[in-house]
Amino acid sequence: MKKESTLFIALLIVVLVSVGGLGVYVANIAQSKKEISKKDLKKIIDENPLYFAESFKGVMVALQKQEGEKRRRAELEKMEALFDKPLKPSIDKEAFLGPKNAPIVLVEYSDFECPYCSRSAETVKVLLKKYPGKIKFIYKHLPLKFHKNAMVAAQYFEAALLQDKKKAFDYHFKIFESQRTLQKGGEKFLKKLGKELGFDLGRLTRDANSGQVLLKIKSHVDEATKFDITGTPGFLVNGVPIKGAYPIEYFDHVINRLVEKNPALFK
Repeated sequence: MKKESTLFIALLIVVLVSVGGLGVYVANIAQSKKEISKKDLKKIIDENPLYFAESFKGVMVALQKQEGEKRRRAELEKMEALFDKPLKPSIDKEAFLGPKNAPIVLVEYSDFECPYCSRSAETVKVLLKKYPGKIKFIYKHLPLKFHKNAMVAAQYFEAALLQDKKKAFDYHFKIFESQRTLQKGGEKFLKKLGKELGFDLGRLTRDANSGQVLLKIKSHVDEATKFDITGTPGFLVNGVPIKGAYPIEYFDHVINRLVEKNPALFK
């Protein structure tokens, strides 16, 4: 308790120093007494509410920014260790976008109803355009249980792949673009969109509920669990994990490090 009180006093001094003589006043009290009483602290705050509130807000913003940078550095350090021990997803039998032998293999574990995954779908589009011919993109499923339409959307995408892989990825991106409609319409929306894209609706529905499709989705979920990817979206860039809907610059960093370690990748 005493340790927490000392920390609070230190923060209070920092805050009040930023507004002038108040900090000196508190510091003098701190030097003249073993402890600053709650009564002293309350008096200072009550007499200077606006100064205290504005300065405290500024300090908290700075501390939050510092903490964010600290977490980011820790993540980058952890990621750096994984460049030498990349994860190895199963990709041989998976549908993909991009060249078959592209130097960068981007695997995503995702949920069609996850708002962060909708954002990451746009990131994937940008990456494919930014690195033309360099990325092979594979989409895997991690439907979260609290998203009621995530599983059925995964089933319909896999069913679409059995008919036409190119159109299936169009289907994939359009589902993300229409996420709110998916949330409201569920399977009815998925059938409507499938028909609009020219899929055989009867076959699409049958395949969506087939054992083959359900086992495929289960294998994706099992693999994500094995790799400790429990939330969505999760990515592997040549086996290096990125957990979350990070901005494009984060992916650039990973790709650049891969190329630095193996310059032949982009030759």
